[in-house]
Amino acid sequence: MLKTSKPLSQALYDATEKVKKQSGDPDMWLKEFSSFLKDQLTFNNFCCQNFSDINNFDFLKEETEKGLVSVIKEVSKLSLDKMKKFRMKPDQILIDQLCNCCWVTCPFCAAVCTNTIADHSPDKHNVPFHRPSGIKGWYYKDTVELDIHFCTTLVASDERFRPHHGSDERIPYKEYQTAGEEYATWQITPDESKLIYWKWFVCRFQKQLEGHYTLKFQGRGEIPNEWRTYSKQEAIESLDEMYNL
Repeated sequence: MLKTSKPLSQALYDATEKVKKQSGDPDMWLKEFSSFLKDQLTFNNFCCQNFSDINNFDFLKEETEKGLVSVIKEVSKLSLDKMKKFRMKPDQILIDQLCNCCWVTCPFCAAVCTNTIADHSPDKHNVPFHRPSGIKGWYYKDTVELDIHFCTTLVASDERFRPHHGSDERIPYKEYQTAGEEYATWQITPDESKLIYWKWFVCRFQKQLEGHYTLKFQGRGEIPNEWRTYSKQEAIESLDEMYNL
């Protein structure tokens, strides 16, 4: 005969003895039973309405133990593979979470909105740090020069941009939200600070970016010498600081 585990048996015995000594009721018995097992099991709130008239706690103990034996016996029949089917996989939990996030990207630098709700209107899209616009392929018209500027710097400048490829209309960066819905839904705070990670990234993957867009970081888009002084470790540390890790 399969028996319950020692902690369960002990909890049944201790709860029953304590309630009998204190002339308690079924509600007290259940609370004591769950209290004795609080380090091993998590219990939902109990309801004693269906057996509030029970006063034979030895009987309650025996019947509970029988029920537990039955449950343990059934569980023991399950293979490890079958039990795994009842547990959500970490990757699935992560996928479900990410699928409910907002994946809209900045029209200038392709940074992904960090809002954790997919439809967060009327709140505008935003990110803590933007990237150099050249990462998304922005370049100066009639040249092969990629744009090296961060969009947070550009929206504080007097520069202008063409909102669509081939467009002759030039919009002031300070008025970027007037350039259409794609721009109007973003809140880009003017900021001169630039994340070290993206400076290092542009230097590290310069050739790959230039090859991908068939453009160059040259002329007005030449990479500043200061950017090339940062190490991979400094780039990682800048991310740690940003996310307070």
